[in-house]
Amino acid sequence: MNTRKFSDAMDQLHPKYVEEALEYRKRQKKPLWLKWGAAAASLCLVVTAVLFAARADGADNSDALLAVDTIPPAGLTLTIVDVAPDDAEFLITNNSDFPVRYGRANRVERYDSGSWTEVTTESAGVFPLAPRTIQPGTRMYGMCGWVVKGLTLEPGVYRYLLVVDILEDDREPYPVVLKAEFVIE
Repeated sequence: MNTRKFSDAMDQLHPKYVEEALEYRKRQKKPLWLKWGAAAASLCLVVTAVLFAARADGADNSDALLAVDTIPPAGLTLTIVDVAPDDAEFLITNNSDFPVRYGRANRVERYDSGSWTEVTTESAGVFPLAPRTIQPGTRMYGMCGWVVKGLTLEPGVYRYLLVVDILEDDREPYPVVLKAEFVIE
């Protein structure tokens, strides 16, 4: 059968039969992989939403965490090693008797007119992305992370605040705030 004969035969079909065929096609079951794929995609969306909600809850507590006034144990220090207007590298030196966990909250503040003013609170881009533990007698380098926010600091005096948890054996972990000042010229 050539194309012309096929076309002529199609023209002779009653429209009712064409409509019935289209309706039948619409009622056909969806492929099994499509159902499972949709279920997997929905599950991924739910998990992502839960993770972002958990990060957001942590971000909402940043101000409360950064207001902690517990004195860090002796030997636990934060130093700004290298600084540029768009980011900085820091060093945590843990010469205390306790493991320390970091990765909860951080903030950059600028000294202006006799007081410290918040420049930004990092709710995303805290380095590392997952909390890390620093054992006694070790050091840890990290990035402050304001580059993730697209923040570029103008010349001035600043300080970086980083919340860490002290992990003592006989009590619940408790937060302390480490602070390091630096200058952008």
